Amino acid sequence: MKQRRHPRPEDWDDAEMDDEPDGPPEPPDPPIGQPIRPFKRWYGAIVPDWLMERKSTEISQGAKLAYGKLAQRAGKNGKAFPSEAKLAEDLGVSKSQVKRYLVELRDSGLIRYKQRGLNQSNDYEFLSHEWQRGRTRAEEGEEKEDSE
Repeated sequence: MKQRRHPRPEDWDDAEMDDEPDGPPEPPDPPIGQPIRPFKRWYGAIVPDWLMERKSTEISQGAKLAYGKLAQRAGKNGKAFPSEAKLAEDLGVSKSQVKRYLVELRDSGLIRYKQRGLNQSNDYEFLSHEWQRGRTRAEEGEEKEDSE
């Protein structure tokens, strides 16, 4: 199965960028150490704020990144099928570490997965979770400050 490629920055239309300053477009690869505008410059995994804001006692940073990579690979049906080896390569960790992240995500109630067959990748499915509906830690802090 061929992976669908995400559009690259050079494929984006500068006219669609609302916050783009006037002036000439930025060269694709400015010299090292020079300022860049990161707005729509890269593509990749996105870790939702509702997950990023969770304390490390609730879920590890690595599990958060693994969730983002799984979400990036999810299709229209909401399922992802990357191999543990591919996730390990994407995250820059060992396969055994990926397995620990996946167990952590499963035990936290964020995903479920099942083996599709011998020598095949798992079938990953994302689950609705109370963290997705909860208020942010910043909002909780503001309420505490207001009540004092």
